[in-house]
Amino acid sequence: MDPAEREQPRPKGSRVFTILFVVVIVLVLLGAFTLFQRRSQYQALAKETETLAIPTVAVMHAAVESAEEDLVLPGAMQAYVESPIYARTNGYLKKWYHDIGSRVRQGDLLADIDTPEVDQQLSQARADLNTQQANANLSKITAARYQELIKTDGVSKQEVDNAVGDLEAKVANVKSAEANVRRLEELESFKHIYAPFSGVITKRSVDTGTLINAGNGGASEQLFVLAQTDPIRVYVSVPEAYAPSIRSGLGLSWSSPSIPARNSRAGWCAPRSRSTRARARCSPKWTCRTIMAHCSPAVTLRRTCR
Repeated sequence: MDPAEREQPRPKGSRVFTILFVVVIVLVLLGAFTLFQRRSQYQALAKETETLAIPTVAVMHAAVESAEEDLVLPGAMQAYVESPIYARTNGYLKKWYHDIGSRVRQGDLLADIDTPEVDQQLSQARADLNTQQANANLSKITAARYQELIKTDGVSKQEVDNAVGDLEAKVANVKSAEANVRRLEELESFKHIYAPFSGVITKRSVDTGTLINAGNGGASEQLFVLAQTDPIRVYVSVPEAYAPSIRSGLGLSWSSPSIPARNSRAGWCAPRSRSTRARARCSPKWTCRTIMAHCSPAVTLRRTCR
């Protein structure tokens, strides 16, 4: 008989005991691991609590600040000189030579006005001058002749005085006619519109054939608007709190989206309600051909604290 067959089977109770023993061991290990994990958490919490219990104070070292302070404010740019141009004579616009955005120099011809009435008045005045000069020449000859005749008692003293007086009146009439001719010549010269200074044309209100009336009142209108843009003026409204520190000659820098930053100095200050209006003269060195109608540059005022 085979020895393996002789071995007796193990009891069933010993197998159950082994399984229970293994389960107990696993439970003990799990319990020990849980206790160890909680203990570690308690220790970390206690350490963190002790760390947070210590107050933290930020320490700053005193230092002397700069005596200057920058104040950034919005500003408004305006042309340094801006002048509307009117006609000084009546007529019709014959031709214009510069449009909006054109840069012109002082003395450039802007437009021509056709003045037929003034031309005829000038011709009439010149004819009247010739008539007065002829009358004065005749009176001069008559007076000279009478002065020679009185030496031989050919005429009376009264007639000589009348001739001399008539000559003086005719000479005065000649001077009056000459003044009238000069007036009409000046008036006719106004039919050529010239730029009074160098700048940019910002407005043109007339076109070829427009009726032109002299002056700036009634039905007359502006022909052009000319603005000098170099230099320009920058106006800034300074808050009341900073107004005492603003003075004439205060250094400032300003910038605009279309113009690089520039340095300049403040002009005069005019007190306003709860603000001070400061004016600065700046040199933008424009490179574009047109002037911006509305622009709000950022102006930095540098003041000295006291």
